[in-house]
Amino acid sequence: MDPATCTPSAAGADSLCAVWQDPEFEPTARATYYVRALETPTCRWSTHVCNALPAEQQTALKCADLGVAKTIQERAWSSPV
Repeated sequence: MDPATCTPSAAGADSLCAVWQDPEFEPTARATYYVRALETPTCRWSTHVCNALPAEQQTALKCADLGVAKTIQERAWSSPV
């Protein structure tokens, strides 16, 4: 993803499917499993706002150095299973 234009560089997947088995599974021991997912990085709202401004306003507002990353990567996780 290009933070200068917020144009995605990868399409990502419409759906994901996987099968996993715990190689160290012990039937007599308690265990909790959950799924974590990472989203394709996207521009922060502040990056979208700055990119929409004319160059002179971007310079005046110091868009190049806002003190935060220009992109974020959202995360999600399931309930324990």
